[in-house]
Amino acid sequence: MIILKTILMKDILLSTLLFLMTIALNVNSQILYTDITDTILTFPEGTPGILDDTTNYFYFDLNTDGTNDFYFYAHYWEEWLSPSAPEYPYYVMQLVSINNQGVPWYEGCAIDFGLNDTIQSESWLEQGLLYLDIFGSNHNCNLPFQDRYMGLRISESSATYYGWIRLDASSDTLFFKDMAYNSLANDIILAGQTNLTGDSEQTIYDEARVYFNGRDIIIEPGNVSFNSYSVFSHTGKEIETGNVSSNIIKLSHLKSGFYLVILKNRNVQLVTKIMIL
Repeated sequence: MIILKTILMKDILLSTLLFLMTIALNVNSQILYTDITDTILTFPEGTPGILDDTTNYFYFDLNTDGTNDFYFYAHYWEEWLSPSAPEYPYYVMQLVSINNQGVPWYEGCAIDFGLNDTIQSESWLEQGLLYLDIFGSNHNCNLPFQDRYMGLRISESSATYYGWIRLDASSDTLFFKDMAYNSLANDIILAGQTNLTGDSEQTIYDEARVYFNGRDIIIEPGNVSFNSYSVFSHTGKEIETGNVSSNIIKLSHLKSGFYLVILKNRNVQLVTKIMIL
C-alpha cells in the first residue's frame, strides 16, 4: 500500500487549484518542502538524426536558493558505430548532481528509497542511472515504481545537507511530485519527511492521508468526510465523477496514465496525484 501526498484546500476552483499546486513551501521549518507542478519527462518523439541529438531535461533547485542543484534527463539517439545506425538505439534516463557528488549510488543505479527510509548510502556519486537500454543490454534499476524517493545530498566544505525527490517512474516516463531538503547541516532526513517531528507550525495547507494500492484509492479523512470525487487527466480533462462509498474509490477500470483525483464535500476539496500502470 502506497501513501500519496495530498493537499487540502477550501473553496477553490479547479483552475486556481492547479495553479496553487505549483509550489507549497514550509519556510519556518528546517525541512524545506516543495510541491512540484505535475511535470512529466519522457524520451523525445521522432527519430533524431546525426546532428539532431535531442535531450529532455528536468532541472530542480532542492535547497530553494535560486540555483539548480540537480537534473534528470531522458536521452535517446540512434547513432553509435556509424553515421546512421538505427539498429543501435540508445536510451538512458539518469539523475545528475550539478555541483557536488550528491546521488546515492549502487551498481550504476541511483538508489530509490521507500517512505520513512533514512536517506543514506555507502557511495555518493555525481550521477546514477534510472534506466539504460543499449545493444540489447537493459538496466532498469527497479523500474517501474510508484511513490519512490530518490536520495539527494548537497556538500559544502565539511557540511552535508540531505534531501529527497518523489516520483513515479517507468522505462520511458518520469512523473515528479514533490521534494524536501533538511537545511540543518549533517542531519538526516527521512524519505517523505515534510516537517520536524513534533513541529507545531501551521501551513496554509492541511494534510490528509490517502492510500493508492494500484487499483483503488483508500481514504482516511480524519475530521473531514468526502461524499463525491472527480478524476481528471494530467491535461485537465475531466474523466469521470462519482460518489464516495465506504471511503474507497475504485479506479482499476482506467487506462494506464497519470491522473488528478479530487475528493469533495460541501466546503472542502482535496487533490491527489496518481499513476496507474
